Amino acid sequence: MARALLEQSIGREPGTWRLWSMGKRVGVIIACPRCGRESTLVHEVRLNGDVEPSAVCPHQGCDWHEFIQLLDWPGMHLHRLT
Repeated sequence: MARALLEQSIGREPGTWRLWSMGKRVGVIIACPRCGRESTLVHEVRLNGDVEPSAVCPHQGCDWHEFIQLLDWPGMHLHRLT
């Protein structure tokens, strides 16, 4: 299955991702490739950067919905945020 590829960034360019941390919690913020607005990824991220299930932009008026892979992922497994 083809996946949309999101590049790592320290900025907020559409189609990019960055890590956040608060204490021992670590997560991912993505900038939607279509509308550019940011949201926290609450999905599972596998060791190779594949995200499960598919990602959906939560912002009103945006219909972006794809399976994604986070490029340059540091090789850690993140469980879904709850």
